[in-house]
Amino acid sequence: MKKKVGIINYKLNNLSSIYYMIKNLNHNPLFLDDSTHGVDVLIIPGVGSFSHGIKELKKKKFDRMIYDHIEKGKTLIAICLGFQFLFEQSYEFGLTEGLGIIKGRVIPFGENCNKVNIGWGKVVLNENNNAIPKDLINEKYFYHVHSYHTEFSENKKILSYSFNNKYKFPSAACFDNVYGFQFHPEKSGEDGKKLLKHILDK
Repeated sequence: MKKKVGIINYKLNNLSSIYYMIKNLNHNPLFLDDSTHGVDVLIIPGVGSFSHGIKELKKKKFDRMIYDHIEKGKTLIAICLGFQFLFEQSYEFGLTEGLGIIKGRVIPFGENCNKVNIGWGKVVLNENNNAIPKDLINEKYFYHVHSYHTEFSENKKILSYSFNNKYKFPSAACFDNVYGFQFHPEKSGEDGKKLLKHILDK
């Protein structure tokens, strides 16, 4: 069954890759410039700074739309900066409050890490979270580009880990009807396509 997939547009994104990936998966994507639309699946994309992005999100009342969407049991997919918005706070350019959907914070990479984690990186599944079939994510390579990473207060919500040099950090979350990815499934070739297909076709 084709689903209506809303992509939040808060003027900080290159949205074409996620739009065409969803279309290629035989669903109906649309850009949301305001929070008045009803959709089956909601996507929070994101590239840019946390403070500016969350300000734009709240200004257009997308935060209320996100809370309502989750409460109704509908699927939410948050990618990169959109994933970071789900947390309680970020330390990028000072302290900024997030959506608080996941308990935890967004922090910079420390010593012995690349300041920007960019490129194809291996992802390993959190063995305590079986919300996604293992063969769709474990030991697969997905495209990353970010200079901050997430720190969870509730480890059971962590779906996977990635690496910056030898430093292991949470790179995805899955709980209830919420899916969050630090990496970009829509830019990760066939493996990213299979991952999104599994979620959208459920």
